[in-house]
Parts: sequence; structure tokens; C-alpha cells
Amino acid sequence: MSRLALPQNYIKSTGSKLVSDAIFTDPTKYSYLTNCTMSEDTVHYQNSLTKSLRCLADAAGNVGFEIHNQFTFDVTDVENIEIDIWSNNDSITMCDIFFSLKDSTHAMDMSFVSYATQLIKGWNKVRFLRANCGKNGFTLFSTVFNCAGFWIVPSVGTVDFSFEAPVTNVERMEPNVLLTFDDGKIDSYDTVFPILEEFGVKATFYVVKNYIGTAGFCTLAQLTEMHEAGHCIANHTSTHPAVLANMTYEQSLVEVGNNIDYLNANGFRDGAYHMCYPGGSHSDENIRAMTDLGIKTSVTINYELNYSPITYNAFRLRRAPVSWEGADTLAANIVRLNTAKRMNATIILMLHYIVETPDALAEFSIADLRALLTAINEMGIVPKRIDEWYNGLTSARGYTV
Repeated sequence: MSRLALPQNYIKSTGSKLVSDAIFTDPTKYSYLTNCTMSEDTVHYQNSLTKSLRCLADAAGNVGFEIHNQFTFDVTDVENIEIDIWSNNDSITMCDIFFSLKDSTHAMDMSFVSYATQLIKGWNKVRFLRANCGKNGFTLFSTVFNCAGFWIVPSVGTVDFSFEAPVTNVERMEPNVLLTFDDGKIDSYDTVFPILEEFGVKATFYVVKNYIGTAGFCTLAQLTEMHEAGHCIANHTSTHPAVLANMTYEQSLVEVGNNIDYLNANGFRDGAYHMCYPGGSHSDENIRAMTDLGIKTSVTINYELNYSPITYNAFRLRRAPVSWEGADTLAANIVRLNTAKRMNATIILMLHYIVETPDALAEFSIADLRALLTAINEMGIVPKRIDEWYNGLTSARGYTV
């Protein structure tokens, strides 16, 4: 049995460039610069381009620049603005991202901000909605601007980013919620499964091959029952290594590939090629192995939303933890759900242990799970399995095994 190949026909975002690539990537076009060193990046670029604009922070760690008097843009019909940002940093950079459009005198501007944004290594999408912009000096959206400004203020991590020209009116797909449960603990069957069935909701369960049928974990028969009820049984490696990122390419092939083979052999082909990093740990070597294994998606831990297309980060999909404490509570995730709906984005929620009274990290109460599902229903969003969501981002092209 051959493994599936990663399809290349994702739905692409549509839209118009706010600033032409020629202007955006030519440092001689800037009449106003602040807080950074700018250069061409001929290594990291997308969309049939040959370069992007690289910005290195100043001594204080800030990036700020403007493109001034090099374009004219009427915002009358602008619904949203999206920026692709490449992060050269190995770890997550937490930062506030500011974007503004101004007239030549700066008397009028429309401004956007994305606070506490987590940027991971690789391409990141940051989307701003017209409905959320701040307006200064004008009331009607019929103003022509000719200045675009960017500012990034980091709170965690260093700043070494490359930008592509902002795009306006990108395709806004339906908002999506993915419920994912890790490890295949017995509460997935005893507690979670009946509640999901009661609400008519389908979810994804990432299971570890060597845990199946051992004390405290689901049996193969239980996973099969859940799968036959419409849930996705997906790949969480074979042994749940403490630090997957420490594994070599060859070790990664075995660790992930053995679970692919197990899931395929037991009828879980729809989830075999969707992977979850244990603890979020991963490396470029892991990703190289998963590419060769035909893995379609991999989820990590990150509070940001996911936008189409996902070709640039299919192996680093963001996933928000759900817990009873800190930034992961029911209330915090309901806020994220509302943001995903407003932004027409996808939020992937990560749950572990559902218990009556939580008192440890990664635990979530039965009552709060019911409240979370109720909130999702009230928003009119039908949760999808990871494979349903992924297939919805591709054409109806068939896969061969």
C-alpha cells in the first residue's frame, strides 16, 4: 500500500495588491523609514514572486517603515486587508502588529492593530477587517490614500521578518471550528463521545499507537465505534516522544510512519495522514520526514487563527489549548471563537482530559465542555473533523492508495 501524496491544488486566496510588488520590494521607493534596516529577501517569497522585503529590527527590537507617495488607493470597497509575514526566528515571536493607510499629509488615516500576535517560524497570515479599523480625520470610506505604514512591537522574541505586499479583499471562507482531543485517553470514549453525540458534533481524536488498549486508554474496538459514528481517528505518533524535535529524519519516518501503517490497517485511513505533534515539539527534519510520508496536516500549539490557503503552513497549523486555567479557559476560548467567526477564519481547539472537577493543566470540566459546545451551536458554526476541513480546502480530486 503506497502512502498518499500531499495534494497541491489548494483553494487560493483572491484579492488585489494594495501596493505593487515592484514598489514594495524596492528599498529606493521609500521616502520615510524608521526603526529598521531593510533589504530584499530572495529566499523567502510566495505567489510566483522572486523576492520579498526583509526588515531587521533596530537596537530596541522594533520594526517600523512606511511606503510614502508611491501609490494611490481608494478604500471605498475595501472589506479586509491581509499581510503575509515570514518569521526567521526559530521560536515564537509574540508581538503587536500595527498597519495604517494615510494621506500624504497624515491628516487622515485608517489604522488596524493585531495585539499579542504569535508569529511562528515560516509564513504567517495576519488579517485586518475594515469593520475593526480606526478612522482619523474622515468619516466616509471614499478616501484615497498614498501611504502605507507597518509597525511591529515585540514582547517575546527577536524581530527578523520578511513581508509580502498587502492584499485587499481576500477570499473570506466560512468560519470553521475543529474540536481535537489528544492521546486517546479512556475519557474520550466514556465521557467525550456521548456528549458529542448528544450535541450532534463530530471531532478529531489524535491517538498514540502504543497507548491503544493499555490501562487508561481507549481500546481498538472503542476507537472503531467512535470512527463508525463519524469521528476522525488521527495520528499522534507511535510512542508519544517527549521531544519529537530531537528526532532525526530517519527516526521521524519510523515514529510517524508506523502509526500511519497501524491506522491504515485498522480502517482509519481518513485520519492516518493528519498528525499532531506531542507537546507541539517539531523541527525541520520532522517536517521533511512527514512530507515524504505523505502527511497532509500537522497541528502545533498556538493561539492564532488559520486562514486559507494553508500550503505555507500545513505542517504548522495553529491550535488553541482549552483548559480550566490561565489563558486557556472557557471564557478565553469563546472570545477566540467569536474572533474566528468575525474574521472568517478557522480555529482549532485542543482538548485533553474532560473530568468532573479539573485541578490540573490540560483538564477541562464536563460542564464547561457542554458550555463550549452550546456556544458553538449558538454561533451557527458546525464543527468539522480535520479531514473534512482539509478536503474542503482542496478540489474534489481523488486520492489513490
